[in-house]
Amino acid sequence: MRCVLTCLTCCLIIQGSHAAVADDMIRGGGHGTGLVVPFYVGMEHEPSAVFQAKRFFRDYERKGFFKIGVLPIAVFEGVTVEVKHADSVSNSLAELRDWLGRDGARRVELRRVELLITSSPPCRVFSGRVRFLDNGQCRLFEGVTMTRGTNEVSSGSAVLQLSGARAGQIVFETSPPITSQLSIQNADRTTTLTRKDPD
Repeated sequence: MRCVLTCLTCCLIIQGSHAAVADDMIRGGGHGTGLVVPFYVGMEHEPSAVFQAKRFFRDYERKGFFKIGVLPIAVFEGVTVEVKHADSVSNSLAELRDWLGRDGARRVELRRVELLITSSPPCRVFSGRVRFLDNGQCRLFEGVTMTRGTNEVSSGSAVLQLSGARAGQIVFETSPPITSQLSIQNADRTTTLTRKDPD
């Protein structure tokens, strides 16, 4: 029963105050299971994206093998982000970051993450962990794989641009780096993976 009440409280917090989600989880120690949050862009009747987490809880940052009690973080584990319209990928990802809180987002960690973009063919990005950065980006690490049709690229880590002129661009930290765009508006277009030669 306590878990259900915690989840309901978290949902009310989410609906009532976009900027406080991470802070409230960290301060209040909220935890629960089965969180589902739809995101709407513009005046659409259907959500443009749906965020789901199997469980959420407060944890602490690690330095090596040690957890640091003075650096709490909000963790969402078993995360699926389904973007239903390929042309709204960047807006949906920006909405997700706003929901977590622009300032608080850097104190959030997503674990076992799947990003699914309903395009033709579908695009899937898997990552062991995701952390948000201050510059409108997020860092994907502990294994990152992107598949679209028969194309696949993998690396230990990658950086995803959430806002700005390059929103939706993902750079895989390989040698040399591989760059791809998550949103493909024309369903007939094929995925283009480009390698950036080191300077």
